[in-house]
Amino acid sequence: MRYILGSSAESLRVALEGRTATIEAEFGSDVVEGSLLTLAHHAGEYQGKPAPCLRLLEGDRPPEGIEVVGLSHVDLDTLGGVLWLEGHVPSNQAERLFWRVAGAVDVQGPHRLEDILAAASADFTSAEVEAAVVRVHAFWAWSQVNRAPRPPRGESVDVTDYIRDAVLTLKRILTGDEQLLEAGREWLRQMEGLETSSFVDEVEDVLVRSSDQFVNHLYRHEGRIYRAVVGCSSRFRTVTISLESPVDGVSAKEIAQSLWGEEAGGHPGIAGSPRSGFASVEEALSEAKRAAEAVAEAFRKAL
Repeated sequence: MRYILGSSAESLRVALEGRTATIEAEFGSDVVEGSLLTLAHHAGEYQGKPAPCLRLLEGDRPPEGIEVVGLSHVDLDTLGGVLWLEGHVPSNQAERLFWRVAGAVDVQGPHRLEDILAAASADFTSAEVEAAVVRVHAFWAWSQVNRAPRPPRGESVDVTDYIRDAVLTLKRILTGDEQLLEAGREWLRQMEGLETSSFVDEVEDVLVRSSDQFVNHLYRHEGRIYRAVVGCSSRFRTVTISLESPVDGVSAKEIAQSLWGEEAGGHPGIAGSPRSGFASVEEALSEAKRAAEAVAEAFRKAL
């Protein structure tokens, strides 16, 4: 099978020919369908269906003769779908838990990992839970360094070689490659350190963070999950607003543009200050605190 990564629904449709399948080929509300199979679960009529990686736990088999697979991105859930298409079968309970966690994380977010594992703990041993945690972080550590090729705007690219490398790495992780697992343990330690070091303040249900790394995925602090993170980048002197989950009447993009004008942009769930940045890190942090107040006020009005 060949794997094609699209920058848009239109470009991916043009690139897909023959007997095709798609995995999470969702671009907003537009889902690119395969001629033989469509694995999607976020948009349109597919919304709410099981995550593609969970097909590994169901025991059914994909259609025969798939030649080309279309993708909108490559993450752990996508690769689980790839493994299922290629005939992989989980070898033990620890791997079954791994894919169960991967599917839940794809829907709920990485910051919910602790809750996801707690919900699964009744069905698995503590050793299996620990193994799943390390393996998930091992994949995240690898993927941060080995990112999928990015297609130019309006185009699609063949990412078959990257998918082959990612699948091989994932199989090594699942079979206990100690070098990759240790990288996962180190990644987990780094994320725990980043959570602590980046914390600046809290404004009701909003966390304020500052770091030279991306921090808008860190919604959990001292056991509590907050509704939003306002992150200050000390590297770029910019501010990013992100919501843990959608809230009717609250748009990160609208808040950002109300604070910083039309050059601020993004989406309802995540948006940022103008790319040019503020004059200094101190000004950016001051703007982050101002943004946190604005987000907290928006929550008060909406909830």
